[in-house]
Amino acid sequence: MQSFVSVKKIVGLPFNPKTRLSQDGVRGDLEQSISRMGIQIPLIVYVEKGIYHLLDGHRRLAAAMSLGLGEVPVYVIAKPDNIPAFYSDLNNTGRKVEGLEQIESYLLGGPVPQPRYRSVVLEIEEHQGRKMLERMVDEGVGPRTYEKVKLFVQYSQEYLGDDGDPDLSIREVMEWVFGTGSARALEIAVEQAVEPETVWSAIKNGQSLRIERSTSFRLYIGA
Repeated sequence: MQSFVSVKKIVGLPFNPKTRLSQDGVRGDLEQSISRMGIQIPLIVYVEKGIYHLLDGHRRLAAAMSLGLGEVPVYVIAKPDNIPAFYSDLNNTGRKVEGLEQIESYLLGGPVPQPRYRSVVLEIEEHQGRKMLERMVDEGVGPRTYEKVKLFVQYSQEYLGDDGDPDLSIREVMEWVFGTGSARALEIAVEQAVEPETVWSAIKNGQSLRIERSTSFRLYIGA
């Protein structure tokens, strides 16, 4: 659940390397973006003894503090059972947050994103329109997810044969991602090439997709 919390109540976890990065300073374009639009992507925290422990959003918090903001938006989640494993998963998707910051800056008139994201951001703008970039920022869906959506659409016929949809579009799948919050599950499904039928069924029926991981990945359709 999203809420607003005083920056004075939020602490970074000392064993997260991003804590030091945030203390060292943040990029000017992020501060400029936040000063003009506010924080678009809430920080992720868990609460213990009245203290909000920061799991994700260290640069956004540092920028907010530098700008003198008193409160920031947060998503409060349950304390992870295994915090190092949580950070391992978070680090695997860290490019998503960085990519969103670059899209946000670009939409505000900043420079074209750095090489890692330049081609995909310009491709989205050319083929899907600027509104798609704005929607990605609003929904917290980054360039990495778009790349995986594109791959799924490209190879859906190879995966699914006659059971697939030859007219399936990137825009349709992105709308499904926005509506169901299934970005991470889709990314892993495409990366691991697992259960394409489950992915397709979820998209076709407008259902969310979730992932369970033990020694391997297993997808299931959520409520």
